[in-house]
Amino acid sequence: MKLYQRIPFAAAVMVIAIALSSVGGMMKTVITERHKVEDAFVLGCSGDGNSIQSDLGEIINYTHNFRGIAVKYLGSDHSLISDMTEKAEELSNADSVSEKAAALDSLYLTVSEVWRMLQDSSELSETDIKSCKIAFYDIDDRCNKISHDGYNALANEYNKMLDGFPVTLLKVFGFAEPAELFD
Repeated sequence: MKLYQRIPFAAAVMVIAIALSSVGGMMKTVITERHKVEDAFVLGCSGDGNSIQSDLGEIINYTHNFRGIAVKYLGSDHSLISDMTEKAEELSNADSVSEKAAALDSLYLTVSEVWRMLQDSSELSETDIKSCKIAFYDIDDRCNKISHDGYNALANEYNKMLDGFPVTLLKVFGFAEPAELFD
């Protein structure tokens, strides 16, 4: 009789142990995949440092070079120069992936507007035209490179994993969040 009474208890303990180990395994997988996505943004998809974050740093450097030439012709008090400086600072200080994407878009629009103004100026020296062109095309090239980075594919893959059962339960209960896309 005692054995009969212990079997349901033992079965319940076994079911709870299996459930907890399954949740633990899912959590470990989700955490591991999330770290891969975050590392891809900072270190690159191959872990070689060729990443969106490094490209953003280069864009900020190129913007400072571009700004240095633009100030000579537009003046440091020109509203677009101030905007460009502020937007480069916003990009530098942005925390989340989506904030960085929005800051980059805003900076790129301002830099493009300054570039159009400088192209229309007849005052630029040949050297400054060349330097501005190089700086602008470097910024443009980095933006193009970012648009082809593998980060978004990894983030999408991770987000799809979160939508599948039973992992979606972790998301529902707040134990996992989708990765932000850089767009």
